[in-house]
Amino acid sequence: DFMKDHSWASKGPITLRYKRAPMEGGRIYTHFQTLPMNKIPIRINTLINGNPIVEVDYKANHLRMAIASKGKHPPSDPYLEILDAVPEANKLTDPTGAAEAKTRERVKQFVTRSIGSTNEETAFNACKEHRINRELFNKLKDETQKLYPDIGFFNPVSFGTVLQSFEGKIARQILLNGVEAGIPALPIHDAFAVEEQHCDWLVEQMKSIWNQNFSCDAAIEITRVS
Repeated sequence: DFMKDHSWASKGPITLRYKRAPMEGGRIYTHFQTLPMNKIPIRINTLINGNPIVEVDYKANHLRMAIASKGKHPPSDPYLEILDAVPEANKLTDPTGAAEAKTRERVKQFVTRSIGSTNEETAFNACKEHRINRELFNKLKDETQKLYPDIGFFNPVSFGTVLQSFEGKIARQILLNGVEAGIPALPIHDAFAVEEQHCDWLVEQMKSIWNQNFSCDAAIEITRVS
C-alpha cells in the first residue's frame, strides 16, 4: 500500500515467496530486480520518484551468513580468500581487474550451487556452465571446507533455502523501516535500491539489522550511476 504512491521502473507488486515451508525460502521479489545490470547496467540508471538511485549490496551474503551462523567472523569478501587458496581458479587474472571479477564470479557460483544443492553431484552439474570442471570443483570444495568448515555444503535439507529465509527476514525489516521513515526501498535479492539522497539511511539500516541477527559486522558495497 505504501509503495502504490511511488514510481519506479517495472512497477509492480512486491511479494514474499516460500518454496515449501516457512524456513525454506522466504525471499522478497518484484519485477524491478529482473532489469539487466551485469552486461548492460540498465537498472542502476533507472529512477525512483524521478530521482537517481543507488544500490547497496550485502557483499558475499550467503557465504558470510553461513560462516556467521557458526559463530565465526567472516572476512569482508570470503570469495577472494578462496581465490587466493585456489590459484587454478584465478588463471584469467589481468592488470585491468576484469578477469579477477570473472574468476571471483566462478567461485561465487561454486559456493552458491554447493550450499543450495542437496548432494555433491547435483552441485557439480550446476557448476559446469561456469567452466568448472571436476578437478577445479574438487579443489574448490577442499579448500573452501578447509577455510570455512561446516558451512552446509551438499545438505539433504538445502541450507541455501534456510539462508534465503534469513535474507528475507532482513529484507522485510528494511522495507518496513522504510515505510515508517517514508522512504521507498526496492529489494534486489541481497541488495536494495533507494533514491540517492537516502543512501546513508539505507547503509545504516542494513548494518544495524545485520548486527541484530549476526555477531559480526556487515560487508556493504554501494553502486552508483557511473
